[in-house]
Amino acid sequence: MSDLNLRLHVWRQSDAAAEGKFREYAVRISEHASFLEMLDVLNESLSQRGETPMAFDHDCREGTCGSCGFRDGDELWVEPFRARSFPVLRDLVVNRGAFDRMPKSPSTAPRASPVAPVSQPARMPPHPSSPPPTWAT
Repeated sequence: MSDLNLRLHVWRQSDAAAEGKFREYAVRISEHASFLEMLDVLNESLSQRGETPMAFDHDCREGTCGSCGFRDGDELWVEPFRARSFPVLRDLVVNRGAFDRMPKSPSTAPRASPVAPVSQPARMPPHPSSPPPTWAT
């Protein structure tokens, strides 16, 4: 397993009223680390040096959606999403209150799954030119 030596340019902003700027950091991480794990490594390094850890939002950390994965050479620019409706609160954290003010539509309401649990996998009928199936019945 090899490590990646990355140069990060990270947006730092102490609070919503402060002026922010990019700060450069060097981190060494596993080539299998996720984006969020990289930020954890950076924060551990900042804490050990007596600096304020970087603030960032995260959700599940399960690695299923891909939003915490990355691969971009050896230099990354990390900054918050910039939009008037999502002002920066601190570092990479934005005020996501605009989502709360959006009207809820029926398509976003929670609903029961239309699929009932299955005790065994579904089987497609064999194609007429296929050999007979070999699965157990």
